[in-house]
Amino acid sequence: MKFSSIYGIAIIVSFLLACEPLDIERVTKIKTGEVTEVSYTSATIEGLLVDASDDLIETGHCWSDTGEPNYSDNHAVSDNGFFPNEKIITHIGNLNPDQDYFVRAYAKLKNGDIIYGNVTNFHTSPIPSDWRITIIKPNDQAFWPIGKQGYIEWNSNVLDTFIVELFDESVNNKLDDIAVIPYSPYDEFYSYEYTLPDNGLTVGTYSIRVMSKNFSVYNIVVFKATNPSIEILTPNQESQWNIGRTYDINWNFTDIDTVDILLMQNGNISETLYSGNQNIGLYQWTIPSYIQQGNYQIKIIYSKYPDIFDLSETFLIVAPGIITINSPGNGDTLTKGGTTEIKWSSTNLTSNEELAIELYKGTPGTGTFIKDIASSTANSGTYSWFVPNTISTGTDYYIEIHTLDKAVKGYSTNFEIQ
Repeated sequence: MKFSSIYGIAIIVSFLLACEPLDIERVTKIKTGEVTEVSYTSATIEGLLVDASDDLIETGHCWSDTGEPNYSDNHAVSDNGFFPNEKIITHIGNLNPDQDYFVRAYAKLKNGDIIYGNVTNFHTSPIPSDWRITIIKPNDQAFWPIGKQGYIEWNSNVLDTFIVELFDESVNNKLDDIAVIPYSPYDEFYSYEYTLPDNGLTVGTYSIRVMSKNFSVYNIVVFKATNPSIEILTPNQESQWNIGRTYDINWNFTDIDTVDILLMQNGNISETLYSGNQNIGLYQWTIPSYIQQGNYQIKIIYSKYPDIFDLSETFLIVAPGIITINSPGNGDTLTKGGTTEIKWSSTNLTSNEELAIELYKGTPGTGTFIKDIASSTANSGTYSWFVPNTISTGTDYYIEIHTLDKAVKGYSTNFEIQ
């Protein structure tokens, strides 16, 4: 009996050894895993491939903002997760900030079937309240000549790519995708050189818009596209200006906000009179004593675009003017109710210089004003004066003749009125 049992066991073992091994089918199993590195618009998920069947062709994660996400909603393929116990690492982007999302791992088989892991959720980071974009150039209402280069500059602490665009403000229509500028981790200052198109643009109001690519952070600045011009009116070729006197430099202009004014001689800069300041079409220049006599020109430049300018006609700078009164004076006697000839000569004053003639009493140059003889008369060298009967008699009268700006004066000697 004992022998028979041992024999039976041996037969069973031999049968088992003679049989082929059992063919056990492997099944794909996955876990969604943990959500890491959540930012404003992206997240990373680290899932796990527990086991893999032979017909596994793709792994990754799918997501949505509601319910259970499916492959057809949004999905991202992982570069990992093809071997048992290997991580399924997926980076997902283009998310909205400050929003709930649901995510789960998936595995795709050759026959198209999708196997899903468990659903987990996460919340993207909200946009910081202090994020901002501040456009520096062009500044609001600035002039920008059509066809000219300029710089678009801005400061920003937004951690994102920037999109720069040109808009027509009158119809709120985008005209140009100017640039896409990547975020700089080293500096909050950004600059881009841009030529305002001369094809299709007309004088008018436009805007530059700088916006974050993925967030609702932006800034807009409005500027005027211009066709600037300068035309100098004075000095002209008839101008003769005295050293020490103040003269008006006048010009017409269109769409120019700041100018430089230069004194030119023989094509070279002799003096900078005015630099980078507000343009009002007028500059009053007092000619310094160190300026040499000679022929000059005035050059007015658009400060921001120096190739836009005008050059005046050549004019003459001469020594200070002199007025010498020849009569009355030297003990002359003028009769009330009579007419006398006031005569003078001048040096370095043109014949079209307007002069004023006045009557004084006392020491020449420091006396008391009595009356205007002529408030404005040409520098002709002579003037007929009817001596009023209302003037008191006296022996210490004198005549003063001066330019209208009172920069050049001449005095007669004392004479008598009776």
